[in-house]
Amino acid sequence: MARLERFVDAQSPATLSPTAFFRYVACPLRFYFHSIARLEADDEISEEVDAPMFGTILHAAVQMLYARIAGEAHPGETLRAMIRTGEVAQAVEAAINENYLQDKHATAEDYSGNLLLVKDIVIRYLRGGVMPYDAAHDAFAVSGLEEPVAYPFRFRAGGRDLEMKFAGIADRIDTLDDGALRVVDYKTGSKKLDLKEVYCGLDCQMLLYLFSLTRDASGRFTGAEPAGVLYLLADPAPESTTRANAARSVEYKLDGLVRDEEKIFRAMDAEETGRYLPFGYLRGAPSPYQKDKRADSAKLSRIQLHLDDLVTQMGEQLYGGQIDAEPLVVSSSKSPCTWCDYSFICCHETGVHERALEAPAKPFEPEEEPEEEEEQP
Repeated sequence: MARLERFVDAQSPATLSPTAFFRYVACPLRFYFHSIARLEADDEISEEVDAPMFGTILHAAVQMLYARIAGEAHPGETLRAMIRTGEVAQAVEAAINENYLQDKHATAEDYSGNLLLVKDIVIRYLRGGVMPYDAAHDAFAVSGLEEPVAYPFRFRAGGRDLEMKFAGIADRIDTLDDGALRVVDYKTGSKKLDLKEVYCGLDCQMLLYLFSLTRDASGRFTGAEPAGVLYLLADPAPESTTRANAARSVEYKLDGLVRDEEKIFRAMDAEETGRYLPFGYLRGAPSPYQKDKRADSAKLSRIQLHLDDLVTQMGEQLYGGQIDAEPLVVSSSKSPCTWCDYSFICCHETGVHERALEAPAKPFEPEEEPEEEEEQP
């Protein structure tokens, strides 16, 4: 219990991250093993670059490159100059050397065939995707890289009024020309933002960051209007292509949830091509479809209030002693225990005390009023 108390002790530096929140949502006992008991899972040693390491290399390279334009308004010209030089390749090699090889003096001659392929894919993604997009839509300034985000949540449990410390690191924060705030992440894999999962407390890290930043009374972004969250997507599967294909141009994709105001849309898709954002805008109005990818201010407020309730509910349950093995089943094809690092400890039986992913058909949309029936003459 003392280990749990550190998260509500005003004198303790301990905090809970959005990832810890997701773990609790996915299975309270898994959260307990990882975040409270601090049982470390065995790390598998691999000679190949797996998806998590691919993401680490990508994030590290982006941080190095975008540190050059931090605070610069309309950085398009600087980004285009960086694309034309060897800076991108240098940043990717530095990221590989530091994070994978752990040898800052290594060169490309030391790379295996798989590592060379990873290098080419990350370079292609940055030079053919992220940086050209940002250069063409540069009505923003990078206001934060690896930005600490923190926000307290208050709740009552066990007859006590408690405050839980919630904190994490946002990869990138942009301020648009009108002052609106955008949180950006670089996603590996094909998974996209799903509001049904957000409704249940999954995949909402970026939204938690966005809402925390805009209402933190002591922060520098307090009062800023949320523009949304943007996921810049990359393919983490180097075995799926050849080095020749990796060097070719990439079809760039974005995903996320964006405020559906025309000025926000124009800032992120200046020529209104509809190629970049996850929804379209036509004749001064957003597409009537793709409502799960856009939100007006009222919808963003509903999402914020709902996530607040989920985090508060977690605190109440956690400090009320609810840490049972109750996995959340997202997919009907696999038990979540299949990939759990602690399944050999709890020995949970498939189908016992499992929870289903339950969400409205149209999460966070206003309730439709029933149509009045016409009176018969």
